[in-house]
Amino acid sequence: MLADGRRCGTIRAGAARASGAPPRPLPNSRIEAARRFLEAQPRAVWSDPAARDAAVATRPEPERGALRETIGLLLTPNRPYPRYLADLRTVFAAVRARPGSTGRVASVGYCMGGHLSALLAGAEPDLAAAALYYGPSPTLEPMTALAAPLRGLTLMIW
Repeated sequence: MLADGRRCGTIRAGAARASGAPPRPLPNSRIEAARRFLEAQPRAVWSDPAARDAAVATRPEPERGALRETIGLLLTPNRPYPRYLADLRTVFAAVRARPGSTGRVASVGYCMGGHLSALLAGAEPDLAAAALYYGPSPTLEPMTALAAPLRGLTLMIW
């Protein structure tokens, strides 16, 4: 179980509802539709929110509304990192407690996952190792729990 009561393996995305209920699952079909839409657009649409909004506005409803919501959720800079970290800490504890576990757990992350691996390393002094590929570097404050010297924050592979 994750910090908010979800089972491991369930992916949920979405803005919190006004009622405080957890967000509803974002169906893979919506994610795939957004991927196909973005792949058909010029590269500028991917990184420029105004260009992205203009491209989405050309689509008919209800596709336009679904694309706007899905792309907004997937590309938002306002991700709920505290919730993600709470989920990772729950998974970390569960993996360490599994029968046959040596208790040594490492984390590997790519892109946003690299950022989350760094946050987990800062929050869990018993984490054996963390490898960060790409991803934004965290601020120093969450890194205060590191049990070992930091020998490099981000691995860049070209």
